[in-house]
Amino acid sequence: MISFSIGRNLVHQLIFAIAKYYDSKSIQLMIKVY
Repeated sequence: MISFSIGRNLVHQLIFAIAKYYDSKSIQLMIKVY
């Protein structure tokens, strides 16, 4: 049970990091376009 919650937390942090990375990349792309 504890290991399962830790795994979910790691997956959540990974998805959050990827989302932040793609957000910054898309923002840079929009700046280049404009």
